[in-house]
Amino acid sequence: MAKALRINTKRLKLDQINTIIVVTISVAAVVAVFTIVASKMLISQYAYQKRVISAENTALTQFKDDAQATTYLKSAYESFINTNTNVLGGSPNGTGVNDGTNAQIVLDALPSKYDYPALLSSLEQLLENNPNTTVGSFGGTDEQLTQQSDQTSINPVPVAMPFSFSVTAPYADIQTLINTLQLCIRPINIQSINFNGNDNALTMSISANTYYQPEKIFNISSEIIK
Repeated sequence: MAKALRINTKRLKLDQINTIIVVTISVAAVVAVFTIVASKMLISQYAYQKRVISAENTALTQFKDDAQATTYLKSAYESFINTNTNVLGGSPNGTGVNDGTNAQIVLDALPSKYDYPALLSSLEQLLENNPNTTVGSFGGTDEQLTQQSDQTSINPVPVAMPFSFSVTAPYADIQTLINTLQLCIRPINIQSINFNGNDNALTMSISANTYYQPEKIFNISSEIIK
């Protein structure tokens, strides 16, 4: 009887030891899994924070460069417009044909807005200022509705504005008119030119392009770091 009791006691102790081992292993496994998951999360968070800090440093460096460039740009702009004579040899404060600040002359040469009626008006004035010249016709298409979406752009490029016209004048006045077009502040790219008539009444028909360039958008954007 005593021997059987000792055997049962040993079995009870073995069962207790097995239970302790199982519990210990289970706890160790849970701790190990938790440690692995937590370590992975910490590593992932560290990598994310590192990317954020890197992006912030890049943005800060770009901001400092832009701030310095802004200072240089302001100085260059002031030097460009504060001159005794403009690029056309006129007065910056005058109201004549060649007068105006350099900045205004640049805007007149390459407007930032599409304005086809203004183009025809200035072209008609230019042609009628030439002596002995009879303006025949103007041609082209007003694309105001189409061009409305291009009034501003992040990376603007010149946009062509096709037009055509015809004039009749003596040969010498036609030569003067061509020279005037060449000296025009607004860029005119002649696509085709036709002549018909004689030296006393020569009809010139021109198809050409001028241009405008949409305003540049200064856009401060945000970036999502993943």
